[in-house]
Amino acid sequence: MSKILIYFFIGISLSIDAFSLSLAIGTIIKKRNKITLFPIIVGIFHFIMTNTGNKIGYLLSKISKLPLKKISGIIFIYLAIETYQNKNTNEEIKKFSLFKQICIAFLVSIDSILVGLAYGIKKENIFLAAIIFLVESSFFTYLGLKIGDKIQKRIDNYSIYFGTIILLVIGIYYLF
Repeated sequence: MSKILIYFFIGISLSIDAFSLSLAIGTIIKKRNKITLFPIIVGIFHFIMTNTGNKIGYLLSKISKLPLKKISGIIFIYLAIETYQNKNTNEEIKKFSLFKQICIAFLVSIDSILVGLAYGIKKENIFLAAIIFLVESSFFTYLGLKIGDKIQKRIDNYSIYFGTIILLVIGIYYLF
């Protein structure tokens, strides 16, 4: 029982960035049908990344030496700048394509690689942990989208600023 509780709390910590980002997306995107699959995609990526973390994480850290968290931070800051620059256009942000959803889901799931790597080193079966992470990250992403939508409806003119600030905070967090 204590392992499940540990997995639960790890899952919450892995889901915080997905929640924050989906909160920002919920304040920006006005066409809800563009984001219906997003929570499921995020959950699937958390599952995949956890299960393959011991393989992929080890390879990336040894072969490429890429600072993945810093790259994620730069991408989130870029998204914040792009969102802010488009604030005055009446054109809705409608380019939240499936490809962008997959890319963002990958970015918010990178930390799952490290969790998978840690469990792989300990030679623990991580399937149950990955299932818990999938459910929690999907739930928190959905919750963030719903709360973001409510915020957007209440503070319509300022929701872009709110979303931009959240994206900036996530980007800065990843950079430092």
